[in-house]
Amino acid sequence: MIGQPSKLFNDSHIRLWNDSFYELKYILAKTEATEYISTHITRPMFFHLYGEHGVQMWRNIWQDQNITIVTGEGSRFDLIPELFDNIKSSKVIYTKAKNAFSDIDNLINKLEVDDGDLILVSLGPTASILANEMAKRGKWILDVGHLAASYKNVFDGGKMPEALDIRKK
Repeated sequence: MIGQPSKLFNDSHIRLWNDSFYELKYILAKTEATEYISTHITRPMFFHLYGEHGVQMWRNIWQDQNITIVTGEGSRFDLIPELFDNIKSSKVIYTKAKNAFSDIDNLINKLEVDDGDLILVSLGPTASILANEMAKRGKWILDVGHLAASYKNVFDGGKMPEALDIRKK
């Protein structure tokens, strides 16, 4: 799947899309994609639009699943109960908090032998590349990015994800 900012949610990324389309059109032309997903599904806009129904949609994905989380050491990603108290089990694979791409081969090796049902990744731009690589290897993997922080922003009055420190304090 190819994700892009969605006009459905807001217009703030239209300039970015316009500025980058010249370079992206050659990549997109080589894909068989006919539909695109919204990159905003892990953002506050999603929860503003769908509310509790959006929470339930996410929860349905990992209901009773054994999940593996891949994130940076000291990451602000959190398995908050409001989203994740319905998983069967979880384990975490930590990597570098910054420049995680330099550790991608190690992560791929670890995930190839992982026996979890679902892999959730919160690792910045590296997550997209890792998700693509692992999907090619038959793994069920989702880049959940700012999901927990977005939930906290909308339902608990927390800061926008970008306003948070990269690492927990």
